Amino acid sequence: MGCEVCGQDAPEHIWRCEKHFCCDVCRTKEDLLFWSSMLICKSCHDKRVRQRIAAFDDDTYYRDEIICPWCGDKSISDCEGTVKHKHKCSFCGQKFDITRKVDIAYTTTRTGGITTDEFTAKLRE
Repeated sequence: MGCEVCGQDAPEHIWRCEKHFCCDVCRTKEDLLFWSSMLICKSCHDKRVRQRIAAFDDDTYYRDEIICPWCGDKSISDCEGTVKHKHKCSFCGQKFDITRKVDIAYTTTRTGGITTDEFTAKLRE
């Protein structure tokens, strides 16, 4: 398996060579975290978290996805079957409450094998 940055040989369980196994932001090799498709040190990650929290507005209302009210990170629902749920953001680590609003819609289809005209004719008899 080759390094995803330069293509040189890399250990089989690591996707980067020794030279590129460092923080994508500051290039340190200390306290590294795998985050999504990047490698980032804890210090740079914490800085990104602080910036996102400072830039994000607040609570969200009736959205199609779960959005952390602290940092704006989008999450996948893990609250099936419940209306209220406690959640911890996987990006910033802050806790928040989720309230799920469920809308129910019905679909009806005709059965019985007769057409509208046939049904109308039966009513006239």
